[in-house]
Amino acid sequence: MQLLIRLLICASQGFWLSGCLNHAVPNQIPVNFKPLSGAQIKQAFYDVRDQAQVQDSLNTTANNQWHSDGKFISVWSNSQESGTVTGKWFVTENARCVVIESGLPTMVNQTKCGPIYRHNEKYYTVNEDGSIHGIHTVTKLAQEIN
Repeated sequence: MQLLIRLLICASQGFWLSGCLNHAVPNQIPVNFKPLSGAQIKQAFYDVRDQAQVQDSLNTTANNQWHSDGKFISVWSNSQESGTVTGKWFVTENARCVVIESGLPTMVNQTKCGPIYRHNEKYYTVNEDGSIHGIHTVTKLAQEIN
């Protein structure tokens, strides 16, 4: 059960939580990857869809939506299961933080923060040990027509 909870946390948040699965030798963030400032995180993640390939759990993907009003939704899946997580996000200093509201009962109302890096057109999130958690492709959410 703990393994399942850790997998859900890793997949749903698309980044860095401590305790994430780490089955292989960690892929450390290369020196040519650029850490984002808080302002750059806001600019990159306001009103976007984030297609994530989770690196620390085999074959898990997440489709995340990061809204400028501070809400996020994550729909994740792998070959064995899937789920949806919702919550709030914000930026503090040079880190993106999330607070889960639903989808992971043991994590509700806990704040987790971590840095984001960029290389070429991809964003990289990391675990506390510096290993790559996720590789993210970001596109703007379609504008709704009123």
